[in-house]
Formats: sequence, structure tokens, C-alpha cells
Amino acid sequence: MMRPCSESALYYTRAPMKHLLAAFSLLSLVACATVSRGPLSMPLQERLRNPLVAERYWSELTEHMADLFRFKDPITKDAVKAAIIDSERLRALDMVAKARTLKSEGISGMFLQPTMNETAIGEVLLRGNILSFGTTFLINPNPSVHVYLTTVVDPRDAKFPDATSLDLGLIQTAFGPQEYGVPAGKENSGFRTAVLYDTMLARLIGFAQLSK
Repeated sequence: MMRPCSESALYYTRAPMKHLLAAFSLLSLVACATVSRGPLSMPLQERLRNPLVAERYWSELTEHMADLFRFKDPITKDAVKAAIIDSERLRALDMVAKARTLKSEGISGMFLQPTMNETAIGEVLLRGNILSFGTTFLINPNPSVHVYLTTVVDPRDAKFPDATSLDLGLIQTAFGPQEYGVPAGKENSGFRTAVLYDTMLARLIGFAQLSK
């Protein structure tokens, strides 16, 4: 019988070989905590705080609600449901405008791949003290990819990491949206480029030149 994480931990600690299984139970609890706090468990409203995610989500919701009328979906024959659909279409349209306003407050760019042997695609936005990646972000997994900001426009033209580089930490995932905090006091440092750099291989994975 499948048990919740907390119940599994208690069950196994009562079993024989208590020292080995106690260690197993501790790992089970750590795994439970990791799952509950990981990116897969992030509520939709939290995800939509990323303007790049919000822009795509509300744009596609607007289009989908419009398509229900455009293609005469049977649900639109119900007056109550048709009113809900139209109301949500208008609300989503308003949210698209708000997401684009937030996006316009920052500087953004598209990732470029420095070599044919690496993949780096997707949009990135620096707004205040948050660096946001969009929904189409994708790179090849590498041993130790870190996210950097730098004032250097093209990191291929300088020895990287350069003196102005700010390491925001290990990448959260090679696929999809994510966000990184810029330390207090560093928000207005004249950063021009977001860089993906493998610290173990000393290899440039991708970069995005940021502008209005």
C-alpha cells in the first residue's frame, strides 16, 4: 500500500535493521521536502509573477477563448458559459497588457549560442532585482552551468568571467522558465548581458544581450 512521505518515514523506522532504515527514513523526509518545495509544485499565480510567463499565458488564453467562438464550439451555445468565456477573454487581454507593461520596465534579449555544439534559445528579462527566463528557454545540459550578469556586451570579446561579472548561481533547470535574484545594491550596475557559463569546463554556453 502506498503511504504519504511522512507515514513512510515512520513505518520504516520501526522495521528491523533500525540504523540502516533510520537513515533511509531521513532521506525519505528530505525527498518529501524537496518535492513539496521544488519548481514543479509552484502555484500558477507564483509562476505568473514572471512577466515573460504571464505574457505568453494570458496571450494564449485570450486566443483560446476567442477560438471557441470563432470555431463555434458547442459550449458557446450555452448563454451562461458563453458569457464566462467572453469575460475571461477580456480579462486575459487586460492581463497581457499588464505583463507587457512590466516587461517594458526592464531590459530583455534572446539567448544566442556561441558555438554549433551548444544550444541556447529563449528570452530573458532583467527587471529591477529579478532576472527572468521565458517559457521557451532551452540549453543542452552541462556539468555546472551558472547564470551571470556582466557589463560586457559580447562575452566572446573578453576573458570570461570578467571583473564586472556577477554570478547568480547554478542554473535551476536546462528547460523552461525560472528566476534569479540580483543581490541588493547590484540592481543598477549597468549590466548589458546575461551569460550562461559552465564553471567546471570553463566554457561559454550562451548569452543574451539586454536592451529596451
